[in-house]
Amino acid sequence: MRFCKILGSSAGGVLYDGNSTGLMEDCSVSNCKMTGLEVRHGASVVFRRVTVEACGQGLLYWNGAGDTLLEDCSISQTEAEGVVAANSGVLRLVNCRISKSQTFGVSAAQLATVQMEATAVSESGICGVNIQNKSTVSLSKCEIHNNHGGVRIGINFSAITTITDCHIHHNVGFDDHDDSATAHVQKAFAEMAKHPERAGEFARACNFADDHPPFHPVPPVLTRNRFEANNEDRHPRRPNLQFCASCGKAPTETVTLRRCTGCFTVSYCDSACQAAHRKDHKNLCEKVRNDSFVAKRR
Repeated sequence: MRFCKILGSSAGGVLYDGNSTGLMEDCSVSNCKMTGLEVRHGASVVFRRVTVEACGQGLLYWNGAGDTLLEDCSISQTEAEGVVAANSGVLRLVNCRISKSQTFGVSAAQLATVQMEATAVSESGICGVNIQNKSTVSLSKCEIHNNHGGVRIGINFSAITTITDCHIHHNVGFDDHDDSATAHVQKAFAEMAKHPERAGEFARACNFADDHPPFHPVPPVLTRNRFEANNEDRHPRRPNLQFCASCGKAPTETVTLRRCTGCFTVSYCDSACQAAHRKDHKNLCEKVRNDSFVAKRR
């Protein structure tokens, strides 16, 4: 498929399904209600110079899809994730641009292998890159910037995340990977490793089967990265983190706002305010913690 335009679909844009191979070059997909591009059930596809804009999701790569490449592609203004990978082969993003996704720019949701090279992810509503649930992800020479959060690593059993030669900067909200928070992430993995008897509890939280193998948390590997200006104090365009989401109070010398540890997208001045706001916040919090909610719904 070359030099094609797909626009205004009431469902998805392009679906690759079954044990087949595909090539899509110099095409555009826009204004589709659901997924712009979808790959599943053994299909392997090469996308080159493809633009996806204003769709429900950009690329849904899941359900046993074969190895797939996105090269020199652009995905922007999606209602949910820019790219979702789950339960499939190897997804490579090379020299791509993912921007203005309302939730995650790139989400390695479950049992995903994602390799990102020289790819930029920006202006995501929740975070630039989301990694969890036994997903193996590598970022090399990528730029993650101006997202609500930069890189979010959830509970990720036995999988390895490597971030090398990347520039992660000007991300508002939670800072899992600034210079000081790197030590915090390492500490969190170490604390979980001290309690192997809780493996079942963590597994159930991640929707794993009861016979999940022993608990093996692996800390992320970070090498030669630049972390710059990743805090909301320098970027006040996200007021929901600067005021209590329940009562609206700003921090003072005696009141320190604490972020919700489930999603890190809102703050509270105390536990009473958090409890009072729980009903309104519950759905968003669960969507951030769980797998891709659009893919799950389908």
